[in-house]
Amino acid sequence: MSTAEPISKAISRSIGRSISGPAATSTQGWVWTALLIAAIAMPWLFYNYTTHRHSGFVVSMLSQMGMMSILALSYNMLLGQAGLFSLCHATFFGIGGYATIHFLNLAGAGSLPLPLELIPVLSGLSGFGLAIVFGYMATKQRATAFAMITLGIGELMTTAALMFHHFFGGEGGVNSNRMIGHSLFGFKYGPAIQVYYLIVGWTVISALLMLYLTRTPLGRMANASRDNFERVQFVGYDPRMVRFLQFVLSGFFAGIGGGLYAITYEIVTFDALAALRQAGSPVDLLTADQQNVLAQLTEEEVAVLNSVKERLDAVSDVEVEGQSSTIKIA
Repeated sequence: MSTAEPISKAISRSIGRSISGPAATSTQGWVWTALLIAAIAMPWLFYNYTTHRHSGFVVSMLSQMGMMSILALSYNMLLGQAGLFSLCHATFFGIGGYATIHFLNLAGAGSLPLPLELIPVLSGLSGFGLAIVFGYMATKQRATAFAMITLGIGELMTTAALMFHHFFGGEGGVNSNRMIGHSLFGFKYGPAIQVYYLIVGWTVISALLMLYLTRTPLGRMANASRDNFERVQFVGYDPRMVRFLQFVLSGFFAGIGGGLYAITYEIVTFDALAALRQAGSPVDLLTADQQNVLAQLTEEEVAVLNSVKERLDAVSDVEVEGQSSTIKIA
């Protein structure tokens, strides 16, 4: 077989890639544009033109989808891009939320002259700073050792959330008011629909930035470190530094997601709603204001609610749902 045939095949493959590359990029751009248009239009598909009100459940669900998308994409920077199985990634989401509550309180008091649209930047920097502290220790290891270190970090932060009441607020958490009176576009952000579009904007910005990172030398080396970290060393890069940079940048984006959560619900707690969800109560069907009321319940009050629900379920063939049953105590 002559060498001309393999060479001709290589040339044809390179030409095919050069032709299909722009076409694939164009197709991907159209897909992202269609998704953005759908995200903008979706709340209006459930708009009640009789009462002139948006569906609170739909807006709340779409808002959660946006902030959780940022969290998922930031975790993909670790597990998908760098091959790091982190068990403390929610820590940066949470610290971004807690910090945002304090930023909102400062902004509302006039001590922080920053518009609400830029508060998520500070939220991201909060996650970024905590990721630097923990990432310096955790990224010295990889694989199982890295996972166990991050598990310990997660447990450490869980304990700290109950100990340091001044910052975390204990089980009751901390709350704020997102209507701080500062906006780049003149919005008050009282209606949930305005907050939703803020989340859409930051979701798009975060997704584009994370997409850009995958095309940088850092992103390429993260993929290489995931596949074979020894080869990364052979070409002159430090795999530990690559892991560290991916870790802190993912913490930045997770902090943005946590900040949007705090802006949406105006309260961040130790997650008093978790026990209600585990008991089968349809907490996610409630509006943001109703969830705020439940989030401020003490551990004893949650236990009472769950006990009452279990008793009602025991004497009924149909499972009792919290939104369709009201208990009045004389």
